[in-house]
Amino acid sequence: MRKLIPALLALLSLQATAQYKKAFEDLFQQTPGWPRSGWLAGVGATYTFPVNRKLNDAELLSGAKGSLKTYSAPGIYAELGRWHLVPSGIVFNNLDYSVAYKEINYRQEFTGTDRNGAVLTDKAAWQDQNLSVNFNLNSVIQFADYQWLMPSLGIHGDYRLGGKRSYSPDSANFNYVLPNQKLDVGLHVKIAYGLKLTSELFIVPSFQFDLLRLNDLNNLRMPKQVFNSNYTPVIFSLKFLLHRTFNLKPCNIQVEEVDLSKTKRSKKKVKMF
Repeated sequence: MRKLIPALLALLSLQATAQYKKAFEDLFQQTPGWPRSGWLAGVGATYTFPVNRKLNDAELLSGAKGSLKTYSAPGIYAELGRWHLVPSGIVFNNLDYSVAYKEINYRQEFTGTDRNGAVLTDKAAWQDQNLSVNFNLNSVIQFADYQWLMPSLGIHGDYRLGGKRSYSPDSANFNYVLPNQKLDVGLHVKIAYGLKLTSELFIVPSFQFDLLRLNDLNNLRMPKQVFNSNYTPVIFSLKFLLHRTFNLKPCNIQVEEVDLSKTKRSKKKVKMF
C-alpha cells in the first residue's frame, strides 16, 4: 500500500499542472440538458505474464531435470457499464463500473529427462473463463483540446464460469497446481488515453494490470499460481463512451384565447342594509 502514496501524489501534481495551463475545450458538456453520466462499452484481449517461476524436484513426481517455458495466448475481453462525472473531484474526477466477460489463457511447456534418462516433453494449457464486476476511480487529465490521459485505480471481482485444460501424455510426471477458488477479488491499476470523436462519442484505449489479490488478506500478493509458475494477467481494451443529451420531448400545450368582445358583463346588485 505504500506504493499508492507516490502514485496519488503524482496524479495530484499532474492535475495541478493541467489546471494551471490554458483552458482547453470542455470534454464533457455540463450545460442544462446534458447528464453527468453515460454508457460505456469495450472490447479487448487478455494476456498473462509469468512472475517468479517455480520449478524444482519437489514439484516433479519423477524428479525430472530440464527447462521450463511459460507463455500465454490472447483471451477474449468484453464489457458493458456506466460512467459518471465527479463534481469538484481533486484527484479522481470520474468513475465507472461495468460487468465484463474475461477469458485468460495459461501455457506451460517442459522439456527434459527423468531420473532414468528418458526424454520428457510436456505441454499444459488452462483457459479460465470469468464473469467480472469492475469499479474504477479515474483521474481525467486533459493535455490538449479533446484529448486526455486517464490513470485509474480500481477493484474487480472475478467469478469463474468454467475452465478448459489440456495436458500432454507425460503430464502424469508433474504435480500441477490449478486455482481452486471460484471467486477472485483484487486491486488493479489502469492507464488510458482518451480522444473525443464527436460531441457525444469518445474512444478510450487502455492497459490494465493487477496490483494486489485480496483473497487472503493475511498474504497479499499480486500473481496467481497456475501449474508450476506464478502469473499476472493484463488487459488491453478499447472502450467507447457515449454522452448524449436527455431525450426531452417538446412541450405542446395549446391555450385557447378568450374573445373578450363576446363576453357579457354581469351587473351585480349590492344590497345596502
